[in-house]
Amino acid sequence: MLVPVKWLSEYTDIDMPVDQWVDGMVLSGTNLETVEYFDKGISGVVVGKSLKID
Repeated sequence: MLVPVKWLSEYTDIDMPVDQWVDGMVLSGTNLETVEYFDKGISGVVVGKSLKID
């Protein structure tokens, strides 16, 4: 199951870098298959929203 860290932080305090948190989870015996960073390597992206079409 894919679970975003943002979602997890709504239920528990994650007050450390994600890499450190992942290492702690693995050391506690929790099975983590992968950690994916969707914002790494992306830059210069501009998002816009059309408010009105005439």
